Amino acid sequence: MAVQLIERSITASEARTRLGQILKEVSRTHDRITIEMRGCPAAVLVSLEIYEQWRAQWLRAFELLEQASTRANLSEKQAAKLVNEAVAAVRGSQQP
Repeated sequence: MAVQLIERSITASEARTRLGQILKEVSRTHDRITIEMRGCPAAVLVSLEIYEQWRAQWLRAFELLEQASTRANLSEKQAAKLVNEAVAAVRGSQQP
């Protein structure tokens, strides 16, 4: 059974007022809370566990990119260009 994570938004003012409570809640529930300033998303608060998972995935992705660029004998500039093109392609495919 999958755990349903809740994503919600709060104002920066509420975050300042209730920071201790919000930190305990996020740590306990693993919910994601977007903090908005003047109605616009400014930051996202996640549990340390979720952050560490994301960080490990990020580091592994860069490790794989480094290995691939080494095997392909690409310069750092060439590898970065390919990465940027891949990111743009993925983002473009996610557009409705």
